[in-house]
Amino acid sequence: MGYVKNPEEIAELQAVLAKPHARDGRVLYVPFDTDVDFVREVLPPGLEPGAGPASLTIGDWRGSNAGPYRAAFLMVSAVPEHDKNLRGTYCLSFFISNESAILPDSGASSTV
Repeated sequence: MGYVKNPEEIAELQAVLAKPHARDGRVLYVPFDTDVDFVREVLPPGLEPGAGPASLTIGDWRGSNAGPYRAAFLMVSAVPEHDKNLRGTYCLSFFISNESAILPDSGASSTV
């Protein structure tokens, strides 16, 4: 799969991505407490550790607009330095079984 796309390929990608869906999925979500000093070390500049737990999510989706895929991601709670009222999470790691689940390509085969 190439990263440079012509206008027709871009239009096709935009049409597919405009209607994202994942179905028939199984997900394991594991929240856990972690060391605030560790979180502070791994967050990028501009973010500080939040009050919530860290989490590991592992999923297996048998159907989506990009074909079947498996994914896992590690998240930590974070808040922006400039507005402590905003709460969110920051993704430390993201693994996915095939690149077509990220950027669908016409004719790409999706195997897990």
